[in-house]
Amino acid sequence: MTADAKMGWRLHQNQMIGWVKERKPYEKVVGLAEVMADVVAEFPESAWTGL
Repeated sequence: MTADAKMGWRLHQNQMIGWVKERKPYEKVVGLAEVMADVVAEFPESAWTGL
């Protein structure tokens, strides 16, 4: 992560926590969440065991 990042996310136990640097229209935030859900869906099931 850099100081210039416009958004970021991290995994904390069984939750994904994200942020955006500035106010965004609702549709933009929903779009970001949908993209991140797609990314998380690509992880193998074994990545989530032991959480």
